Amino acid sequence: MPLRKTTVESGYVEVGEGVHLYYESHGEGRPLLFIHAWSLSTRVWWEQVHAFSGKYRVITLDLRGHGNSSKTWDGHTVAQYGRDVRHFLMRLHLKDVILIGWSIGTAVIQEYLKQFGGADLKGVVFDDQSPYFFKEPGWRYGLKRGKFTPEDLHAYLIGLQTNRYSLSVENFREYFYKPPSEEMLNWLIRESLRTPTALGACINYDLAYRDFRPSLRKIRVPTLLFFGVGGNIFLPETGEYMKKQIPESKLVIFEKSGHCLHLEEKEKFNRELDQWVSSL
Repeated sequence: MPLRKTTVESGYVEVGEGVHLYYESHGEGRPLLFIHAWSLSTRVWWEQVHAFSGKYRVITLDLRGHGNSSKTWDGHTVAQYGRDVRHFLMRLHLKDVILIGWSIGTAVIQEYLKQFGGADLKGVVFDDQSPYFFKEPGWRYGLKRGKFTPEDLHAYLIGLQTNRYSLSVENFREYFYKPPSEEMLNWLIRESLRTPTALGACINYDLAYRDFRPSLRKIRVPTLLFFGVGGNIFLPETGEYMKKQIPESKLVIFEKSGHCLHLEEKEKFNRELDQWVSSL
């Protein structure tokens, strides 16, 4: 993978008894806090660290159980992750923060907003995530392009326990608009396997049953929505639905991306994000 920009600051923040979250901070200025997808880490944001650290303070964070953060056996719910982020902002005395969440990172931000409103936030970015995963009558914007069921979740969790590597290969390939290089695929799998399987299964189960649809209209901070058209994760029309629900929101569609917008169309991702942040 490409070399990342030299870290200006890194360390751990205690967000609960025995729970330490790893973070890296680059540059100075308005804080942009990037939150990774399920089972990944700070390392997925190397392109954004390089692009933004000359203008902003770019902070990347490992959620509990992920990356270099504490591998605790409890607290693996989206609600707790949201509280962890709140404790993190308070411990670092961060104000006017832009929270950027990819995949589960979006759900963590939605939970933060649900619990704490816009406390210490300037805006939020939801990067390719549906507010509710399961297929049901009248709802077609869930996971697997609207086809995901509780039975699929059960099969997925069994697969995690019995053949995680093969399942990871299949899943990460579905993240992309065009087939990823073997280097990229293998790197994502190696990074993902740093999250213990039992912990990953716990947060996956909790995430699947979260329904943030009723909360969207209550969001009171500027919101940027990013959605890709490809892959086998979410329909781009999910973004249109969310834009209609969130009062002060902007939608950007990525025509040549699946679920990995910040990697597949990094120049567009960085440009759109920078323009939006500058407008706030």
